[in-house]
Amino acid sequence: MRNAKDYIKKSETEGVTTITSLAYWLTPEGLDSPIIAALIRETISDTTDEEFKKMFDGATKSEADHHMKQWELCYMAHWGALELVKAIVLCDTSRDETLALRAINLAQGVEELPEIFPPKTGIEWAMARGYLINRNVCIWCGTNPGTYGHPSNPLSTTNHAITPTTETVVLTSSATNNSYIASLFDPVPVEVLEKMFPANGKWRKWADKAKATGLDCARERRAKFNPYRAGEWFIQKGAEGWDYARLYRKLANVLPERSRDQKHLLTGDID
Repeated sequence: MRNAKDYIKKSETEGVTTITSLAYWLTPEGLDSPIIAALIRETISDTTDEEFKKMFDGATKSEADHHMKQWELCYMAHWGALELVKAIVLCDTSRDETLALRAINLAQGVEELPEIFPPKTGIEWAMARGYLINRNVCIWCGTNPGTYGHPSNPLSTTNHAITPTTETVVLTSSATNNSYIASLFDPVPVEVLEKMFPANGKWRKWADKAKATGLDCARERRAKFNPYRAGEWFIQKGAEGWDYARLYRKLANVLPERSRDQKHLLTGDID
């Protein structure tokens, strides 16, 4: 897989770039939201190896799956020893996972590394200790990539985020933001949530105890909830048979009239 710059070209419109290949989404700059991640997962599942390679500039499904595993890990808000050692091994498969985990545990034992920490803290600790962390993971964790894994290496370069677009759709940074997607929907009562995301009548109970269940994150007014945020909560709760790809398909079909021209933000160009 090549770099993001290989798949973008400048538009005549100032500040807008155009994507020239789906392979852009397999770069750290391109994969920047759960929506893109869901579309990539769906494509890995629904295409043959040859079809996938043609769509993604020669990238294999195995390479894409590895890319996704790294992104899923970096998308977490907090890490512990197990997450950090996973990141180390995903970046350098030659590393001994048992010894790397032992090194992390010892560092935590002498308070060199907290028990729980942001991914960036873990990655910077690993790089300072000489572990090879690849560019993708560095960018997703907000760390400057460095030669031989050291953030202080003078050959390191500063990376700037690229606003993702497609040839037919322009997505600004706000368009891929969860808050923007949520704003496309009007709040609905729990009866509507039950129809959208069937749960054997449990939505009423969850809503009545919203603070305790965590559903409060989706409540926008009395007894009404944002469908997008409620759907995300439903998936994170571990709803059987649901993933982000299914969630976005469902939401795309229930957009209010005022937001229907933004349907592409949920469906993308991959059908």
